[in-house]
Amino acid sequence: MAGLKSLDPSNIEAYLFFELTKQMTDGDAGWVNDVAGPVIDSDEEKETYAGVGAVPRMRKMNGKRAADDLLGLSVAITSETFEATLRVRRKEIRRDKTGQVQRRVGELIQNSEMHWEEMLIDDIKTNTKLGYDLKPLFSTTHKVGRSAVQSNSLTRAGGAVPDASMFEDAIWIATRALKEFTDDVSRPVNRGKNSLVLLIPPAFNKAAAGALKAEVILSGGQASTNVLVVAQNYTFRVVESADLGWTDKFALFYADGKSMIRQQEQDSFYVETKGPGSDYAFDNAAYEFGVMVDRGSGPGRWQSAVQLQFTA
Repeated sequence: MAGLKSLDPSNIEAYLFFELTKQMTDGDAGWVNDVAGPVIDSDEEKETYAGVGAVPRMRKMNGKRAADDLLGLSVAITSETFEATLRVRRKEIRRDKTGQVQRRVGELIQNSEMHWEEMLIDDIKTNTKLGYDLKPLFSTTHKVGRSAVQSNSLTRAGGAVPDASMFEDAIWIATRALKEFTDDVSRPVNRGKNSLVLLIPPAFNKAAAGALKAEVILSGGQASTNVLVVAQNYTFRVVESADLGWTDKFALFYADGKSMIRQQEQDSFYVETKGPGSDYAFDNAAYEFGVMVDRGSGPGRWQSAVQLQFTA
């Protein structure tokens, strides 16, 4: 493993600290940033984030100004403590001729890199945390200010396991819903956006590939033009995750970093060891390398996200 020069415990500790600290500095690439934006620094276990609603639209002046107040909204995100601890026995280091210990150290780093992704997936899958309007991220009863009741939890009939044609149609349904969502003064909020993140379970891989890449697809035994591909109105980042546990639904997000919120408490990240000379090493002939951090996540702006379920 590049960077890990030896299996001396102090070297493992230094390598872990360097790589994990680098993660905190560099941030996350890919879909996590697209959906949740950058990590927000926190100095409390529970943080409340304000949303001020929409600003007034330009209108014809009728004698004098007509000032509108901003709608006060807020969402609370609570941090929790997370840890991962690796135990390595002295004899494992002494006898290692095939790089097994190095691999385990690498897996600890990799698991830390994936943690934000796992947290967001869990929030999306369970859909229980409440957002700015006191509804879960995906709900059939979103309502803010003077807007009508809106739904970003959709269905598409025709079968629980879609083919490419069904999936293409479902994508159109989902993108249209995103374009039609309005703010608290009933104004469309997603004008000009065309970059999307498509989150799917493995069962939808084939259907999604056909819907997003094939210029011609079969529909009812007949070949038809795939308008989704030919029109090129949108760009998609496809994310496949078995952790979703879904078999009949997918989620679609604008890549604007607003659908979710993630926070991490300042100075809460630790890399610690029980190394040579410790009571633990004396009693167990082993060392422990641990990572700990306080962080949290939750729903942000629901108008940037939609979930669609296929029904029979």
